[in-house]
Amino acid sequence: MRKTQFPKFMLLFICVLFLQNSIAQDFNEWHLPEGAKTRIGKGRMSGGVAFSPNGSLLAITCKTGTWLYDANTLAEISFVTGHTAPVRHVAFSPDGSMFATGSSDKTVCIWDTQSGEHMRALIGHTGRVTSVAFSPDGGTLASGSEDGTVRLWAPGSGEYLYTIQKHTERVTSLVFSPDGSTIATGNSDDRVRLWNVASRKQLYTLVGHELGVSSVAFSRDGSTLASGGWDNTIRFWDVRTGTHLKTIKAQYGSVGAITFSRDGSTLVSGSSDGGILFWDVQTGERVRFWRSRAVRSMAFSPDGNMLAIGSEKANVIQIWDANTGDRMPALVGHSGKINAVAFSPDCTLIAGGGEDRTVHLWEASLKEHQLSLKRHANNNTIMSLAFSPDGSILAGGSIQWLQFWRISNVDRRALPSLKGHKGWVGSIAFSPDGATLTSGGYGYASPLWDLRTGSVLLTLSGHPSYVKVVAFSADGETIATANWNDIRLWKTRTGEVLQHLWGHTEWVVSLEFSPNGLLLASGSHDESIRLWDVRNGQHLRTLWGHAAPVTSVVFSPDGSILFSGSRDKTIRLWDPLAGKHQVTLEGHTDSVNSVDVSADGQTLGSGSSDGTILLWDLASIRNNSGMEQR
Repeated sequence: MRKTQFPKFMLLFICVLFLQNSIAQDFNEWHLPEGAKTRIGKGRMSGGVAFSPNGSLLAITCKTGTWLYDANTLAEISFVTGHTAPVRHVAFSPDGSMFATGSSDKTVCIWDTQSGEHMRALIGHTGRVTSVAFSPDGGTLASGSEDGTVRLWAPGSGEYLYTIQKHTERVTSLVFSPDGSTIATGNSDDRVRLWNVASRKQLYTLVGHELGVSSVAFSRDGSTLASGGWDNTIRFWDVRTGTHLKTIKAQYGSVGAITFSRDGSTLVSGSSDGGILFWDVQTGERVRFWRSRAVRSMAFSPDGNMLAIGSEKANVIQIWDANTGDRMPALVGHSGKINAVAFSPDCTLIAGGGEDRTVHLWEASLKEHQLSLKRHANNNTIMSLAFSPDGSILAGGSIQWLQFWRISNVDRRALPSLKGHKGWVGSIAFSPDGATLTSGGYGYASPLWDLRTGSVLLTLSGHPSYVKVVAFSADGETIATANWNDIRLWKTRTGEVLQHLWGHTEWVVSLEFSPNGLLLASGSHDESIRLWDVRNGQHLRTLWGHAAPVTSVVFSPDGSILFSGSRDKTIRLWDPLAGKHQVTLEGHTDSVNSVDVSADGQTLGSGSSDGTILLWDLASIRNNSGMEQR
């Protein structure tokens, strides 16, 4: 492949073009799946970062796709989607005209930098793709995978060239030497391997790490290779002889990423404990230390003035001035997995919460972030959310705590919390009059709380262990709870067990009464949804179709549609009376953990482990699918 130059004025033109497009269309509306009207959140970060060769663009990999930012202003430039699973790594070609992404869907995709268009998919790996790298001349693309192989491709045509296949375990990292003659690979079998590109033969196996190799990097002159490991060490090797030169004991956490400075005098390492450490390559002495988040990847800008840190766990990209150590503003909009979503009764707000330990509120326009509600103490992952019937209170459940917030235009503040569960509070349900609330979580019982006093009115006791899910009937007279495959219906006023509903073969994780109170829907890890007659506990029908556990079920306000979310990444719409599947909604790239429908029946919200909430236009979906209207 002939190497071409990519003029800086062309990059400026591209940035202007993309920015003009973003003005015409909000970035939350870029590349939406069919039926969706907006996306809340940019996606859960997977940790990959890369600067374009001229330093104008910064690429960030996510569970949802790959975002391109202006490296100077951090404005959104483009969002590319096409992988069906999280994107794990990204690399630009040397001339900046294209970039490659490797994904958990076992494919490599090549994209046009200027247009953001998908150029080609490279198919052949049988495991998740963990790393991609262009050769210095741009003529070869290498991809490493959990299938234990490195495949080489011609990126211009997509032609498969050959496979390096002597790894005993997954390939975690790979890099070309500066002259392109050698490939270094890091592996989970604790070894580093050097390969000759021309002869396709292995040169050396470098042994010394004890817990797997996370990252490899060549020095600028190509004479030295550095490797970082999960054993908290950095090792240096002589590339010509394969001999071990020295070992540096890193901080306390495992080494997640390493990279050489532009002049080659310094090696930077990032660790799982959030330390960014600068090492003198000659002496092995630590010369600087910065505090960050758990580091998965890092990249210097081409001029060496900026250092970008990618953190999968913290879902932040931090950019530092490499000369002064000043931290620049972090990229915003990314979050951890979404465990719960809830619409306010008046449809003006949608709440989402999950791995980032914060409840977020968005206003009815569905584009502007309203507020972040953090717990006042002991922040933990948000597992469940529910609005009170009048919309004045939002409740969130996390470990051992039920937190409440006052929700109004003038007063949005934390209220006293309730503590009683021994572990996660996985489910919350308000009574229809808003006076009481029941919660499910670790423990043998489900308490019924008096919200005026914070006291427990009665306890629904009898389940042998963790109460996974709770639900109130529309009239408030009945409460449904589930533990494992045991569903129980209780009389609210007395705590008397009315019915035992048996039939699921694995955990029941979602319950929902129909609006008229006659049906109960249950979603289970056995991949089924069961419908029950509440009056007599009779099993009516089982809905099959999901290819993974069903995580959430909810009825439309008129009861004509049952919505279900699943770990198979899809949402299904069912006719509950006929037991008929109607529509499947696809667009999330990870498990759908929660679904909720607005009170006016116009919008469906779905929260996913991919770090986004998708809002679906139900009127459009009905019209385009030909669903029967009642």
